[in-house]
Amino acid sequence: MDGAGIKMPLDTWDDVVAAGQELSNADRKMFALHDLAFGDHYMLSQSAGTAYFDGSGKYIGDNDKSVEAMQFLHDMVYKLDIAGIASVVASDNWYPPQYRAAFKAEKFFSLFGPPWHLSFLLTDVPDQSGKWTVQKLPSGLGDGLPTANFGGTGQCITTQSGDVDAAYDLVRIANLTTEGVVADFKARTAYPAYKPAYEDPALQQPQEYFGGQKIGQIYSELAGQLPTFNQSPVWGQATEALARDVVTPVMQDKEDARSTLTSLADTIASMKQ
Repeated sequence: MDGAGIKMPLDTWDDVVAAGQELSNADRKMFALHDLAFGDHYMLSQSAGTAYFDGSGKYIGDNDKSVEAMQFLHDMVYKLDIAGIASVVASDNWYPPQYRAAFKAEKFFSLFGPPWHLSFLLTDVPDQSGKWTVQKLPSGLGDGLPTANFGGTGQCITTQSGDVDAAYDLVRIANLTTEGVVADFKARTAYPAYKPAYEDPALQQPQEYFGGQKIGQIYSELAGQLPTFNQSPVWGQATEALARDVVTPVMQDKEDARSTLTSLADTIASMKQ
C-alpha cells in the first residue's frame, strides 16, 4: 500500500475496491475469499447490520442486508477482480497449509478476520513483520458496522465429562481471569471477551509485527460496537447448510445470492431442533 501511495486505513469499501483494482493483477489479489466456509459472509453480513438468527432463534439470513453481503463477496471475485478463491480443502476449509503458503508467496495482500486469525501471519510469514497493519472494517456495506463476531474461542463442558469441577476450573482460568485471557492474547492475538482485562497493560503494548500499532487498543475501542450474537438450536446444521447450499455455489459463480439464501430459509425451517 505504501509503495503505491495508498493511504491507510481504508475507510470505505469503495476505497478497498479502488486499492484492490490498482494493486491486483494476474499473480496477486487483495483477498482470498472462501468458497467452502461461511466465515467471510458471516462477518460481512454482521457489518451490514444483520445476523443469521433473530433474538428468538428465527432464521433471518435471507434479508436484503445478508443478500448484499453475499453478492459483494461474489462480485469481488467475478466483477471487481480484486479477490481470488482461497485454496482450501474440505478437511480444513478456512486456513490449511495451501492457504498459508499463498500469503508467504504474496499472492494475497489483505485479509479480514477475527483477532486469532492474525496469529497465523506471525508464525507463517515472519519475514513480513512490520509490513502489516490492522484497521476496523470499512463502511459502505449496509449499516457499515466497524466490527463483527467470528468465533473459535468458545469453550464448554460436555455432559459426558468425568470431572465437571476440574473442567470448569480450566474454562474459568482460561476465560474469566485477566491472567488467562492475557496469556491467550500473547500466544495467538485472541482478544478477550473478559472486560476486566481490557485495561491490562499487555493489551496496550505496540506490536512490532503490525508496524508498532497497539492492536489491543484498537480492539478495545471497537469492543463496545460488537454486534449481538444470537444463538439457535440448529446453528451447526444451519451454517453447514449455508456453506454447502449458498456460499459454495455463489462463490463458484454457479448460483444467485438471493435465490440461494431464500431457498436456505426453507431448508432451515425443516431442521429438527
